[in-house]
This record gives sequence, C-alpha cells and structure tokens, in this order.
Amino acid sequence: MNMPLTDDDFLKDSKLELYNEVIESLQEQEEKVEEIDYQLDLSEDDE
Repeated sequence: MNMPLTDDDFLKDSKLELYNEVIESLQEQEEKVEEIDYQLDLSEDDE
C-alpha cells in the first residue's frame, strides 16, 4: 500500500539520519572503551 509522503515522513527521515549519526559516534566510542575495558579486566585478573 503506497501512502503519499507527508511532512511527518520527512521529519521521521531527518530524525532517522540524526539517530544514525548518534549511533555511529556511539559505536566509535564503544570501540575505544572496549580496549580500555580489556586492559582493566586483565589487571583485575592479576590481583
């Protein structure tokens, strides 16, 4: 069923793009944090 595009659809699209950007930046941060976590885990095992 093809619905005509409405203003809401465009709003959703732009919000989705924003979410994608946020998710991508979060994933980049996670990659960095994971490395740090591994180091912390290793030092905890030594104790």
